[in-house]
Amino acid sequence: MRSRVNTQVLRNYVYLLVFIVLVLFVGLAMTDFVNHILSQNLVKDRFPPSFLIQNEMEESAIAEIAEVNGGVYFINSNLRLDHLGGIDPFGTKAMSTQEFTRFLTDSRKVGLPYSLQIEYSEALQGWVVVVFPTSLRIDLAIVANKAYESNDKDAVMNAIFSMLILLGLLLSFGVVVLSRIGSRQFLKPIRKLSEAVTQIKQGNYSHRVVMKASKEFEAVGELFNEMAEEVEKKEDALVVAQEKRQQLILDISHDLRNPLSVILGFADILTNQETTPQQQHQFSSLIKNHGLRAKTLIDSLFDLSTLESAEFKMKKTKVNGYEYLRMTIADLLPVIEQAGCGVRIDIPDGYFGLEIDPAWMDRVFTNLVTNAIQHNERPITIGISASQDKEGFEVRVEDDGVGIDPLLIPTLFDRFTTSKQVGSGSTGLGLSIVKKVVEMHGGQIRCESNQEGGCVFILRFNDVVEHD
Repeated sequence: MRSRVNTQVLRNYVYLLVFIVLVLFVGLAMTDFVNHILSQNLVKDRFPPSFLIQNEMEESAIAEIAEVNGGVYFINSNLRLDHLGGIDPFGTKAMSTQEFTRFLTDSRKVGLPYSLQIEYSEALQGWVVVVFPTSLRIDLAIVANKAYESNDKDAVMNAIFSMLILLGLLLSFGVVVLSRIGSRQFLKPIRKLSEAVTQIKQGNYSHRVVMKASKEFEAVGELFNEMAEEVEKKEDALVVAQEKRQQLILDISHDLRNPLSVILGFADILTNQETTPQQQHQFSSLIKNHGLRAKTLIDSLFDLSTLESAEFKMKKTKVNGYEYLRMTIADLLPVIEQAGCGVRIDIPDGYFGLEIDPAWMDRVFTNLVTNAIQHNERPITIGISASQDKEGFEVRVEDDGVGIDPLLIPTLFDRFTTSKQVGSGSTGLGLSIVKKVVEMHGGQIRCESNQEGGCVFILRFNDVVEHD
């Protein structure tokens, strides 16, 4: 991977270098083109010294140049600079040979604020100078005289080629160095990410990426750490869930084994031994009761599996919460009375609209009442009340029995927590189903210890349905 990254970065820098060179050549070509266009439109090119020489230095020609902000000078054989008209940036003065030579040399320099054109006239025995102010000028040129073979040609060409070779070597060296630095900037964070992915692949979900790189790589590192944290949480949750599932299977196996053992044992007696009619009735009742216990456990598992299925949907209908609760408790009264329990009901008149699946909501209250009966010794009183406030609709199912261990309350609704701690002999699936059904109706349920003894289950429903 390192070799491929180095090669790719080097290739990118070479492409960049070629692009820069092309841009420079295009820029030079465009500059030459612009200068060519300007040379046909600039005032200085319309009034060269030859224009004055051809017009024999007439005042009208000088005046014409002065009108376009130009200036005219004449340098005689005595090297005196005379101003003939127009602008006067230099002033009239006599020059020595050295000053004249410097004047001629300076007139060809780049970057002067004036454009100077000088031409010698045999007829006038002197130099005609035309000057114009420079508004803006770009001077870039290579001068070569094809009409004259200089003795310095070979030395100059060798120097030029040597310069080009050195420049090429410097550019190549720079490209290689920059590519190395650039690839290292990419490779270091990539290598760290690769090592982190390997750690996660090997199961080390606590590994995190720490890198100091560009903001983009740091952002990727932060995202990777967030992903690793989520994976670690899910893996921990999966391990816990797996352990609870295994414990659940053991509990279910134990709870199924007991009734099945009883059923098979008494069935064997009825099959292979002589029994009295009274014994047959007794054994048949025991077989039936333990069969119902196994069926209840299997039905609970099936119901919980149904509720957790992605395809399952509640068949909800709109009801009056108070009226529904009165009818549900009326159906449960025979069960409560048969168990020898007292009942206290406080359900006011009024209306609170709820959208529920009656069949599954019946299961909620049946499970809560049945738990209160199974987990307490008689006599107990089961209280059922309902009320509403600004936040929603509340139902309380409470008893004055032995209560629940406070340490058990945080995991009471966990579907993998058995209820053997309260002596029921069940798997705790009933309360898991209750919680799931309530939440699928947009509600919440919690359990609290009752100060007077026993416990209370509080159901809250905040989704109000308007009255028709």
